[in-house]
Amino acid sequence: MSSFKNYWNKFVSQNPAGSFLQSYDWGVFQEHVGQAPYFIVVTERKVFSTDLHKIKRYTSRISKGWLFVALVLVYRLPFGKTYLYAPRGPIVDFLAFGNKKPLVLFQEFLKEVAKIARKEHAIFFRMDPEWLGSEEVKKFVRGLNMQESFKEVQPRETIILDLMKNEDRLLEGMHPKTRYNIRLAERKGVRCQVSGVKDKNFDAVWKLFQETAKRDQFHLHQREYYERMLQIDGRFTDGRLTVGLFTAEYKNKILAANIIAFFGGRATYLHGASSQEHRNVMAPFLLHWEVIREAKRRGCTEYDLWGISEKKWPGVTRFKRGFGGSEVEYIGTYDYIFDDFWYNLYKLGQKVRRSIP
Repeated sequence: MSSFKNYWNKFVSQNPAGSFLQSYDWGVFQEHVGQAPYFIVVTERKVFSTDLHKIKRYTSRISKGWLFVALVLVYRLPFGKTYLYAPRGPIVDFLAFGNKKPLVLFQEFLKEVAKIARKEHAIFFRMDPEWLGSEEVKKFVRGLNMQESFKEVQPRETIILDLMKNEDRLLEGMHPKTRYNIRLAERKGVRCQVSGVKDKNFDAVWKLFQETAKRDQFHLHQREYYERMLQIDGRFTDGRLTVGLFTAEYKNKILAANIIAFFGGRATYLHGASSQEHRNVMAPFLLHWEVIREAKRRGCTEYDLWGISEKKWPGVTRFKRGFGGSEVEYIGTYDYIFDDFWYNLYKLGQKVRRSIP
């Protein structure tokens, strides 16, 4: 791995709001599945950006007063248009700003984004950083002439488990029914393991994801998307991203599967699926517990259960809350518009699309 990649991942992973979605490895993955990634760096003196093919030019610019970074992805739209999106970004080191004013530096960042927008014919830039949703922060974002988006991409609310606690304390922090279900699954003989796309049981896992998506009415990517994602394997070293597939079996049948991202000190629950069969053995409860234990073994200090909402996902929210942890609310999703006409047209198209059964 080159110096730029190393320093990028180190900067992101060591930031309290540093998500795997802003890692260098996620940018590489996104290029494989069709999105063009740009890496933007704001330093004490200037702002620069690069794509994957020009990265070697910037090895001399590493570790020179980075204040914040953003992995920005280009999403293609009809009529030759695009939009830009920084998933869970930018990553900002507010403590390093000193006398520099955040608003001025962020305006310089948006100028660099605008350069990319002109090159890629983008109609807007979208971001949803892991900044806590205080009124002060929201006021700061509005001061940048950004408006709250009509579409939430990453979940605004989530639950974070503190993995610095030992296993006994983690169990004590759970709802009694969750603890009971974990032990019940153990007594019933549910077996959990780490799998992969090359394992013969991935066909069964994929069918389980399709079944769950149909039942719970959520969007599913193509199978190749998940196969490529599960090939991201940084061996959890040097702050690199690793994605793992965890399964729970009962009587030689997979009843639950979770896709987990490990990056920095955090494990993140990305995708999950469960069968309607043998629901009485409580396989999903034990599977999450084994993921938590594995995350602790890998040195993670946090487990992000990745999204709750009483309105959208009441059952899932109740399930996740059973594991304890702290509920966190971020500022949400904001758009910076470059072309009002095309933005409103895109917004209308999205509204029509959601209204079609």
